[in-house]
Amino acid sequence: MNTNDRVIVRLEVEYGEEDLSNIEVVGQNGIDISLVSEHSKNILRKIAKNSNYTRVVISSTARTPRRQAEIMYNNIIQNGMKQQRNTYKAPGQQVLNTYENQKKAGKSKEEIIQAMTNIINKLGASNVSRHCADFNVVNVVDIPHSSLGQTKEIFKSEVEKLISSSKITQVLDENGYYHIVIPQP
Repeated sequence: MNTNDRVIVRLEVEYGEEDLSNIEVVGQNGIDISLVSEHSKNILRKIAKNSNYTRVVISSTARTPRRQAEIMYNNIIQNGMKQQRNTYKAPGQQVLNTYENQKKAGKSKEEIIQAMTNIINKLGASNVSRHCADFNVVNVVDIPHSSLGQTKEIFKSEVEKLISSSKITQVLDENGYYHIVIPQP
């Protein structure tokens, strides 16, 4: 953002117009966040301002089925199957079953990820993860706890306040991230 640019937004959640130009929304390690709408970025800016942050870091957003399979695979390796079983609903459980079956069969990492991708496609990617949903309908962002420091619960509390107004439909605390679902107008 150019330092001369000012972001003044009007959110329809009991706020008037506000200067949010000092709040950055960035992709972690240079990830592409171009599919995150200005509507969603402005909601994130307001949450950041209300929780005394000047920067919101997005670690993940819209995903292809292949990318979803890679992330699920990596989360199993890093966080364990038990935690992943507690993360996903029935369609995701089927993807996790595929991982276990492929692993038991001695398949390579690439073969396992491909099998997981195939089942994600078969089940309907957005049924497995909202990250795979149409970004014109809903934006899903992951905000890493590590980017929020000691006061991450304040950020989460500000997110939860917007659920009652339907500006945000879901916030999950999983795998070290706040997973936030923002419907698009």
